[in-house]
Parts: sequence; structure tokens; C-alpha cells
Amino acid sequence: MRFATTSALAIALVVPLAAATTAQNYPSRTVTVVVPFPAGGSVDGVARILVQKLNETMGQHFIVENRAGGASGIVGANAVAKAAPDGYSLLVSASVHVINPLLYKSVPYDVVRDFTPVTLLAEGPLIVSTTPSVPANNLKDFFALVRKDPQKYTFGATTIGSAGHLAIELLKRDDYFERGSVAWRLRESPVGRVFRRLPPA
Repeated sequence: MRFATTSALAIALVVPLAAATTAQNYPSRTVTVVVPFPAGGSVDGVARILVQKLNETMGQHFIVENRAGGASGIVGANAVAKAAPDGYSLLVSASVHVINPLLYKSVPYDVVRDFTPVTLLAEGPLIVSTTPSVPANNLKDFFALVRKDPQKYTFGATTIGSAGHLAIELLKRDDYFERGSVAWRLRESPVGRVFRRLPPA
């Protein structure tokens, strides 16, 4: 079962403030595109498509580096924030990048002063998905199940502060359900957990 929601996932490219990307000979060496999440996720996928196209048009100078770890992409973002502002360290991240300072007391960079936004790379819908064994065909029926037996269900989000997590909190605020959400460990996302439980084709 899969239900589309009205929230959106946004993925953007940002660089350290004052990055000198206008030089005529750019890039003259390897450009590292940092993804602050594990390989295989939506942000990583977008970054790899971007890097492929950049290498096709600008030469083989761009690589993806996954710098996962810590809370909500902070480790990777901090690596880019502390890098030389020369355009050779880029960050591809999601909306959680600008949400982190509102959720955590200690973020080691300023999302406004330390980064320059370049472009919005992608956006898409969020979905609510379960295994086929759940007896619901739409969100209304699913939320009715959750209200009836709230201890039976857990909502998973890839990380605290992500678009998925905030969508769950909005649904809770609007009294669709009271059950809390869970931030899954980086090594096993909610998507992987759901598909691992699906019967073989």
C-alpha cells in the first residue's frame, strides 16, 4: 500500500560562502560533491545524476563523497562549511539543512552566512507506505487503524527534521493520530525495512 501526501521533498545544491566558481579555468582539479547522507538515498541519487551530467559537460572532475554520520546531515554539511570557499567542495542536501538550526542547540555552522545556495535540483512528493498485509487502501482507513490500536504501528522517517518527519508531525498536530515517529538508523531506512518484509515476487 502506498499513499501520496501533499508535502514535498526538496534537494538543493549549495557551496561555501564566496566560492570562486566564476574562474574561466574552473574546474582545474577534482570537485568534491558532498552528500551528508548514506549512499542509495534520494539525495545521493540526485547528486550522482548531477555529477554524471557535470562530468559529461565539464570533464571528469566531479566526484560524490558520502559524509554520513551525526544528526541530520550535520557532519557532511560542516565539512563543506569548513572547506576553502573556492568552489571545489559542494554540498547537495535536502530541506533538513535549513531546519537543523531550529532543532539542535549546537550546529557548528551558520546555514545563511556559511553557504551560498546555487540551485534547486529536485523536488517530489512524500508517500506513506506499508506492507500489503495492512488492511487499508487509503489514508483515512489507515489512520483509523492507528487510532484503534496505536501501539501496533510505528511511523519511520529517515532522519529527525526531514520532510518526512515534519509531515508526520503535521498529521499528529491535525489530530489524525497520536503515535510517535521513529528516526531510523542510517544503515537501515524505513524504505529498506518495509521492502525487506515484503513477500518475494
